[in-house]
Amino acid sequence: MKKIGKNLADKSRLLAKFLMVLFFILLLGCSDQDSDLTKGSSSNQNLDTPPLGLLENTYRNQRFLFKVSNLPTDGWSTFIMETEYGKKFIDDFHGEKDVDEHDSYHVLVSVPLTINEYPDLEKIEDEANRSGFFLIDIEVISDAESQFIQSAEDLAQMYKIQRNDAGLPIKSEKSVRSADGFLGYSIYGQLIEDNNIAEYGYAFFTRPSGISKRIYRFTYFESYSSAGVGKYKVKFDQIIQSLEFNVL
Repeated sequence: MKKIGKNLADKSRLLAKFLMVLFFILLLGCSDQDSDLTKGSSSNQNLDTPPLGLLENTYRNQRFLFKVSNLPTDGWSTFIMETEYGKKFIDDFHGEKDVDEHDSYHVLVSVPLTINEYPDLEKIEDEANRSGFFLIDIEVISDAESQFIQSAEDLAQMYKIQRNDAGLPIKSEKSVRSADGFLGYSIYGQLIEDNNIAEYGYAFFTRPSGISKRIYRFTYFESYSSAGVGKYKVKFDQIIQSLEFNVL
């Protein structure tokens, strides 16, 4: 299942390695910085306007002009690109970019771990297969490239082929809408291996940005034993339904 975690994270490390990195980041930096790791609200905000960044279960991104709510909170840690510790964690989680990768930005990572729950490294490795995550990524493509991607569904179908080729079959798909009415498209997959089940999903939205186009990609991954039941897909769909563009 660690191999599954690596593929799903789009060039991220194996989940076990990712958890070890997380442990050391927090060990070095959380003594008096806990709020920076999991809150991440921007400073210098007018008291009459909602704070940018992360506040409770809502994240507002000024650079890419979107807002999402319904993020997991209890038992979860969320890292965002706007804070020093958040950016470091996100960079370690995803690893280095491929040389041919587009102008892309890893915006947010949520993991089902909290600072005061870290056991020893051996237990972290044992727990790795039961981990999961939510991700938000933004990719900017040129006007010429966007001619091949007319809609979020076009993009999802291309991604579906890539996932199937990578051994991560897609089982279902559907159109989705943001809270403010923009059309997107979601695909969902499942893989059973060694009495463990991996569930994963991707949601895509496209928005114009000058002469280019922004691709908003949301991802979730969950791994659990065959005797268990998946829980993250419902939360993932709730996050997608809360998405709003150009509203902070």
